[in-house]
Amino acid sequence: MAAPSRGCPICSAVGTRELHRQRFTQPGAQRLADSYRVVVCARCGLAYADGVPSQEALDRHYRELSKYEGSGTAEATAPHDEERLTRVAEAIARLLPDRGQEILEVGCATGRFLWMLRSAGYERLRGLDPSPACRRSAAEVYGVEAVDGTAGDLAARGDRYDLVIALAVLEHVRDVGEFVRQLGDLLKPGGFLYVQVPDAAAFHLWPGAPFQEFSTEHINFFSRVSLRNLMARGGLHEAHCARYEVPGPQGTAMAVLDALFRPGEPVDAAGLERDEDSEPALREYVRRCGEVDRRLQAALAALAGQGRPVLVWGAGTHTQRLLAEGRLAGVQIVAFVDANPHLRGNTLAGRPIIPPGEVRAHSEPIVISSLIWQDDIERQIREAMRLPNEIVTLYGDSGPLRVPLA
Repeated sequence: MAAPSRGCPICSAVGTRELHRQRFTQPGAQRLADSYRVVVCARCGLAYADGVPSQEALDRHYRELSKYEGSGTAEATAPHDEERLTRVAEAIARLLPDRGQEILEVGCATGRFLWMLRSAGYERLRGLDPSPACRRSAAEVYGVEAVDGTAGDLAARGDRYDLVIALAVLEHVRDVGEFVRQLGDLLKPGGFLYVQVPDAAAFHLWPGAPFQEFSTEHINFFSRVSLRNLMARGGLHEAHCARYEVPGPQGTAMAVLDALFRPGEPVDAAGLERDEDSEPALREYVRRCGEVDRRLQAALAALAGQGRPVLVWGAGTHTQRLLAEGRLAGVQIVAFVDANPHLRGNTLAGRPIIPPGEVRAHSEPIVISSLIWQDDIERQIREAMRLPNEIVTLYGDSGPLRVPLA
């Protein structure tokens, strides 16, 4: 599915250098872009995905097909996400100690982070999320008010806040420059914007599953310099920035940037600092991912050569890339397994996507197509579901790669 090209989201320049081309085989219910180019702006140095859907299509996706709805329980947050959110809550309590401030979280998902802030003493809290299921979870599970609409909608009706929070949001937004201006419009005089984004300048330090940072949904790749440039163009200026790494499963880690911004005068594109960090770091990330991917593809080719029917557990970005890029498509796949309710009843590469509960009717080996969720899925199969199926894992305890083959 072709998608329109876009200029640089920060400086609007159209000249780019290509770093990588990413392809996906997607299920019918969740089609965004079948491919995109990871490029770096020749003018300001921002790295971003070119050839992605319109903002309207992305808004519809997060409204109707959100994968951030959770399981409807307060215990659903993964340990590495819990650590990440705890660090943000502690930083906000330290930087903005006045518990009487009025706070809005944009992209609040199930509302767990707002609940953490309330546990820290903040009371005037509101969430904003496009997904009805997320808003219900915020109210029912965490007792947090969450509303529908966009940041622009709230700003247009005059809503203003002492603190606006956007955690893991900016990397998802195509028209991110306009979005930042809308966030600025939501601030009271003297207010602050707190954001968190993955640190693209550190992707190569923790490469994880091959090319996983270039997902179907992550379309902007910020370093500290490019994040500061984006905000400056929207009239927001850095008051604080911290970079840290959150350890994850299977020897992975996620490097993030947490930054606090205050309103000021917009900066013209000519006055931006050039981002010299993103391009060399992302080229190294692509190189390291390529090395792991070649071993992964060879192992999948061996699995395909056995001709054994299998189930593949996981229908997300990891699986979609492996189907589009090579050897997984040659494996004799009976069905894909995924807990995302939006995928039930759909197909991927011509095979059905079934919920975990239907695996009991199958005796085929199960290939776990995930790095960060591999151990959790294996425990679910063995301990929660007590299934006897052979399990084929793709990653070892210290990272890629382990593929048990018969």
